[in-house]
Amino acid sequence: MKFLKILGWIFVPYIMIGFQWNKIGSTPRVIGSVWAGICLIGLIANMGSDKQKPAPPAQTASAPAPEPAKQETPVQPAQTPAAVPVTAPAPAPKPENEGTMSKAEFDEIQNGMTYEEVVAIVGGPGEMLSESGNKGDQFYTEMYMWKGEGGIGANANAMFQSGKMTNKSQFGLK
Repeated sequence: MKFLKILGWIFVPYIMIGFQWNKIGSTPRVIGSVWAGICLIGLIANMGSDKQKPAPPAQTASAPAPEPAKQETPVQPAQTPAAVPVTAPAPAPKPENEGTMSKAEFDEIQNGMTYEEVVAIVGGPGEMLSESGNKGDQFYTEMYMWKGEGGIGANANAMFQSGKMTNKSQFGLK
């Protein structure tokens, strides 16, 4: 039991100090309060840092792979080029975001849209959280969740009733 108390004081002092306040002397109260304050400040400071730094690429000391032998093509006499039509490059496809929702996408979806319209905006299907009623009924309701682009736990939810979105909510989208 003493081992658990020690772990509690190390990892969650702000909780332990409340349980142990009347059982400890004045010096442990001061030390415990300072330690709890430091832990809380560290916890709060880390909550705001949503940026994750990518790991630097690993350097290897191995020799580079040999290049394949190039085959030379025989030189042919010069020919006059035929007229080649010049076409504009095709527009780049919308990047696939694997069904995560950004704040801009959340703002774009509106009540009255179908699930398929929302999926087209978001770029991927949501995860069904709940379903009530029978398909085809007037009050058949589905609730979907998309992971969000933003901090830890960012997400968006949408409720569809009779095939149309009736409400939406989000947390932490950027």
